[in-house]
Amino acid sequence: MRKFHKTIVTIDNYLRVLVVKEHNIIRLPSNETSIPTHFVYGEKHYSYVPYKQYSLQVINSHLITINIALQSFTFEEDRQALLYFISHIKSYEDDNTTLESFDFVRALEKLDIQALSKIPKSDLHNHTPLGGSRELIRELSGKEIPKLDRRFKSIPEMNKWCDDNIKAPNDYQYRMYACFKQAKQDGIKVFAPNIATCAKKNFPSLDYFIKFIYELIQEFSDSMAIYPELALDRNKYSEDLKDLVIKLLDTGMFYSLDITGDETLGVQNFKEIYNIASSYGIIKKAHVGEFSHANAIFNAIKTLELDAVHHGISALEDENLMDYLVKNKISLTMCPSSNYFLSRVQSIGNHPIKQLYRYGIGVSICSDDILIFGSSISNEYKILYENNVLNAFELNAIRLDGLNSYAK
Repeated sequence: MRKFHKTIVTIDNYLRVLVVKEHNIIRLPSNETSIPTHFVYGEKHYSYVPYKQYSLQVINSHLITINIALQSFTFEEDRQALLYFISHIKSYEDDNTTLESFDFVRALEKLDIQALSKIPKSDLHNHTPLGGSRELIRELSGKEIPKLDRRFKSIPEMNKWCDDNIKAPNDYQYRMYACFKQAKQDGIKVFAPNIATCAKKNFPSLDYFIKFIYELIQEFSDSMAIYPELALDRNKYSEDLKDLVIKLLDTGMFYSLDITGDETLGVQNFKEIYNIASSYGIIKKAHVGEFSHANAIFNAIKTLELDAVHHGISALEDENLMDYLVKNKISLTMCPSSNYFLSRVQSIGNHPIKQLYRYGIGVSICSDDILIFGSSISNEYKILYENNVLNAFELNAIRLDGLNSYAK
């Protein structure tokens, strides 16, 4: 058991905490509930400043200083938060979470995609038939999927590109398999694969469809926690959908429910199904705010009593909505490369995840469609860091939150 020697050196723009430096490895302090690279006090977020701003300063061969950024709060609030932080640094014993946090930050600073792929992460927004990599599709089928050479202006344009370049007869099952294998290769430890009800048409029967999903879960559950998500399509709503959803939820395989498709169609048709889903105790999500405005997000949340929103980038339009998301702890799954290639953001560098996260809204970093956009979860973290969207410690905090998303 190692102990950290700690003391407050000064309180001004930063709190300086002395901690032990052993064998030239900086071991970050930890406590029972969180990693202090990001901590919350009074529902306000604090984080370390980036390494490049000298957050880690060597004092001598044994001690370093960790500077904790103070983010626009009153001095008294900061002081109390910092004292809370100090009081929760306890006896330290090597633990994987702390060491992985250090490795993650270091890998980001080096832009080392291979190192990033070995560190535990989550993917909470991944559409299974499009969630594998080009390399895996080539390995499984011999089919070459061309790299994306342009940005789309709409979902229909993207769908046509998929029809022309990806989809083939009898390919659905191996594309689903590639999605799970890709997640394993990229160090995904908490995985919520999105599986559409309409996918059953690619299988001989509903029972075969269910069996295939079950076998995928069985094969990959030794390397990750899998929380399948059942997706309903706005464009394919029918009166008999409710019975199909009940049959699928009765399997016990699904942990969340989602709605995809044309956002202009709204969500009212699905209110009864979401009420039924509540009785199963599953997490309720919906694709909204990717192409629609902030009022559509608020309407979907109220109508379906959502726990989380897929995309939701339009929330930035309405401060009242952002306050509501923070207060009600409704999180957003962010897919930067998808938003860029679908022309929803001008560049990765101005992705709204920065403003939304720093406002206090819970976010996760997700892939959406790896086979189209060509970006793994590790690469999503890398591009956000190298484009100065969020610093390494903020990205690590998001990573940790994602790993705990189904434990909340």
